[in-house]
Amino acid sequence: RAMAEKINPIFLYSLMVSMVLSGAGLGIILKLQNNVKVNDKAFEHPFFQTLIMFIGESLCMLIYFAEVFSLRRQYGSVQASPGMRKAEAEGLKTSINPLLLTIPMLCDSCASALLLIAYINIPASIAQMMGGLVVFIVAIMSVLFLKRKLFRHHWTGLVLIFIGICLVALAALLDNKSSSDGNPTLGVLMMVGSILIQGC
Repeated sequence: RAMAEKINPIFLYSLMVSMVLSGAGLGIILKLQNNVKVNDKAFEHPFFQTLIMFIGESLCMLIYFAEVFSLRRQYGSVQASPGMRKAEAEGLKTSINPLLLTIPMLCDSCASALLLIAYINIPASIAQMMGGLVVFIVAIMSVLFLKRKLFRHHWTGLVLIFIGICLVALAALLDNKSSSDGNPTLGVLMMVGSILIQGC
């Protein structure tokens, strides 16, 4: 709560708007990629798209290495930096096996691949709305594993989200007018699988 009070409201709202815009933009870009046709054949390569995504995400390591280089030049070592000293003083774990990063990386790659398969089979609007199910999954997981207590208004919101997602998924399954969108049942199942992995 103390940290939330220190955040500038303009900065906070800017982050919220950028999340909405980038999320919507991602859905539109993915659907546009899938609609590209070469020799009358649609571009449907979800695993290749996942690979390209991870190459882009791995470029973030350049910023990490630049930060490490900067700290070593400034303080002689990363351990001597003020941030590391503060973390050690607070009893936080500072030596983490980098191989542990493969667990979330594999989960993210599976979730991304399933998401991209879903975008091939259902409209982007349905996929975007079904993405809201991640809120439901995270809330349930926080109750089961973190023992968080949810109040009546939380449960009411979660039930409404779940009903809304079910109606959206049902609309996708019953709407057979758009043959170009592939197999809606597969799309909905892939979307649910992707969201389950993301939420867990």
